[in-house]
Amino acid sequence: MILTLHCNLFSMKTVWSLETKNLFFTLTEFISIIAVNLYVFISGFFLTSFRFDIRKLIKLELTVIFYSVLIYIALALCGLIVFEKKVFLSLFFPLINSNYWFYTCYAVLFFLMPILKKVYLYLARVGKIKVSLLILIIISSLIPTINPGNNQLLIGEGYSFFWFITLVLVGAYLKDHPVHLGNGSLIFIFLGTLTLQLSLYYILSGIGDVPWVSRWHKFLYSYNNILVFSNSVVAFSLFTRWKITSKNIAHIIRFFSVSTFSVYLIHTHPFMMDSVLRELLDLSVYSGSIRLYLLYFLWIFGVFLACILIDKIRLFIFKLISQIGFIKKMDKRLETLNTKIAVED
Repeated sequence: MILTLHCNLFSMKTVWSLETKNLFFTLTEFISIIAVNLYVFISGFFLTSFRFDIRKLIKLELTVIFYSVLIYIALALCGLIVFEKKVFLSLFFPLINSNYWFYTCYAVLFFLMPILKKVYLYLARVGKIKVSLLILIIISSLIPTINPGNNQLLIGEGYSFFWFITLVLVGAYLKDHPVHLGNGSLIFIFLGTLTLQLSLYYILSGIGDVPWVSRWHKFLYSYNNILVFSNSVVAFSLFTRWKITSKNIAHIIRFFSVSTFSVYLIHTHPFMMDSVLRELLDLSVYSGSIRLYLLYFLWIFGVFLACILIDKIRLFIFKLISQIGFIKKMDKRLETLNTKIAVED
């Protein structure tokens, strides 16, 4: 879904945009826009069993640095970008420089998870979790949907850790209180909401260049739009009902899932988006051709598989490094430190 969004945004260029009336690509955008919400819901789903481990964040930071630096060097060697020393050095501090917006929000969320866990358990214990989540959703989703121009709440279009906090708490709630509707009803709601989104999209598109209309039009694709949030909850409820009984399928899922975050890191590298996605993988040149649709899906799955392969190499390298004596000693010290600072229930 995330690759679909980025293919639409970068490689499709003039083929898809907020002003384009192409139903197919508009539909793929609305279906895929729930991706980030689903990703964060997963963290919330396991909130009550969360255990703070500083080693996880360090490994995550090292992975981000690994790709940030090596991809920059590779692009420079290939002549796709001009090497700049200051830029190169800044890539060693991805969290501080916010090179990846999602990682920055996720890292902040990681430090807040022990607090969020205690807050959630307390609200659940005193019977205030429903009303608290309702207030949070009104503030972070409903109000911005009604008035997208109101950014005093610093939520923007969902690109903030405050929105991530809402998603985590909702994800935890969905685990403890699953939606009591049949699969057919959930699918009907999803398709109904999707139809409403498309209808609003075309209605607002036809009104013309009016400032407040343009804001609503653009906000239809925001992570914290109430309709996007609604369909995120519906889709997540459907996904959590799937029971994987085949060991082979479970193995395949684990094989890919461990590298999905790296897929994001590789293809959304700050210098990959323009030099590679916009230029080398430009699909807009096939506009008007039936081949565009075939290449569209080849782009999405091709980039996904290529990034997965790259990350398997990265995992092998990290495994070799982890066997070095010094690294083993550091890991044990971090484990001891982690025991001291871990927040106990």
